[in-house]
Amino acid sequence: MQPVLALLLLVLASCRTAPAPVQEPGLEPLRRAHAHNDYQHARPLEDAADLGFTSVEVDVFPGEGRLLVAHHVLELIFRRTFEDLYLKPLIARLEASGSVLGHPLATQGGFLLLVDAKDDGEAVLALLEEKLSPHRRWLTRWVDGQLVPGELTVLLSGARPTEALRTRGERLVHLDGDRKSTRLNSSHANISY
Repeated sequence: MQPVLALLLLVLASCRTAPAPVQEPGLEPLRRAHAHNDYQHARPLEDAADLGFTSVEVDVFPGEGRLLVAHHVLELIFRRTFEDLYLKPLIARLEASGSVLGHPLATQGGFLLLVDAKDDGEAVLALLEEKLSPHRRWLTRWVDGQLVPGELTVLLSGARPTEALRTRGERLVHLDGDRKSTRLNSSHANISY
């Protein structure tokens, strides 16, 4: 009986959950700091946020009903998902302190999560909306043409499905814009960064 109990305790000790995010008191947000390809680090989002970065970019591909994180299709690893590496840690921080960095950022445009759709923008948009929808209270969003500021602003870049997003009454995702599309039609609600 004792060997079984010892084995059980050993297994339980090795199954610790990830520690709660540590937010350094008084850490000043770095308004012009942007992290890219940080998914190559052990703690992708946390490393950037712990340093005060207010903008993080993640490259995604749609695959098997998930958003897979990689810069190139040859780097795809099916366990590296947008939800696990970015969304869950972001929401954990928001739930813990009301802000990603421990400082309210909604009045300054929120913490910027730039999602670069590497392929099939419409599929990426659909998956993003599905994953983000339960967390809309934290998001900067457009509701019937009105901007509602939030602590987290999600900006879609790359393969941008402009027409698919144009008809939405509520937008949880914003589009990266270029001068031409912004000049031609301001109703796109583009946010250039």
